[in-house]
Amino acid sequence: MNKPLLTIAIPTYNRAHLLDLCLSRILDQVRSSREEIEVLVSNNASTDDTKATVMRFISLYSELQYSENEYNRGPDYNIAKCFKLARADYVWIFSDDDLLLPRAIERIVPMLKTQTLGIITLAVNFYPGRGAFDESLFPYEPLSFELYHDPYQLASEVHFWLTYITGVISNKSIVIESGMSYPSEDSFLIQLGWVIPALFSRLPSAKVETPLILGRALEVLDFKLFYVFGISYPSVLKELSRKKLLPPDAKDMLIELIIKKYFTIYISPRYNYNHGERPFFILGKSFWNRKAFWFYLIPLFIRRALYKLSSKFNSLSSSE
Repeated sequence: MNKPLLTIAIPTYNRAHLLDLCLSRILDQVRSSREEIEVLVSNNASTDDTKATVMRFISLYSELQYSENEYNRGPDYNIAKCFKLARADYVWIFSDDDLLLPRAIERIVPMLKTQTLGIITLAVNFYPGRGAFDESLFPYEPLSFELYHDPYQLASEVHFWLTYITGVISNKSIVIESGMSYPSEDSFLIQLGWVIPALFSRLPSAKVETPLILGRALEVLDFKLFYVFGISYPSVLKELSRKKLLPPDAKDMLIELIIKKYFTIYISPRYNYNHGERPFFILGKSFWNRKAFWFYLIPLFIRRALYKLSSKFNSLSSSE
């Protein structure tokens, strides 16, 4: 079997209903490119109908590859397994709750054939987490992309979106050549172990500006965002820098941007924290020695505290 150009690899766990829609859209688009595109699913020991769902697709599309873990090894293990199993030069890890927009494959494949790139970052639109949605809201657009010969510029523009697995296609060949690192399997960011080295390789990268994917909009975040981006993210970046896969100044730039661009959203006074996290202590422990923490986040923490006090006072006053 010839080596494919692109592997689309889907790590999945107990989301058979979402996987069904995700797979159907992908396979409908790759039928005419079977020799160029490999599709595989890695099932993390799901207890729902995931296996039956994949088997139904295999009966129609025999080239679909399927792997199943003996027990739930956690999301990082399963994502890394997808990357390891991929045979193509380019690997697109695709979340099981994301969707391809119509004619996405026919737009991205010519780009991969004519350019040799480190990574390709992808624009995303979002669909409601529940129920149907109007696809006419996402009309077809010709592919528009920009090449970046300076990895710092691309990193500064997309920053924490580098962690969005469906939003990055990585050159596995250049990663194998230049080196990579798998972060610990409890970081929830294991994909940075190949995304960052590919970005900071000798190759240019690209940012696709035409939306090709739909991400599921979550009504409630289903992960501990302050742990993932406040503890794991800087830790992974520091490890990659230590292994000389990420320049130290690029590491500092990305950490500054996660403070300025990400946490300023989630420390707003009206945002309700999930999972019982205590962001002031988490972020203070990680970033207390960074000026951006004191300049951007401390004022927001103060505003949030005052807002809570005001809300409590108003509630007491109205009850009297």
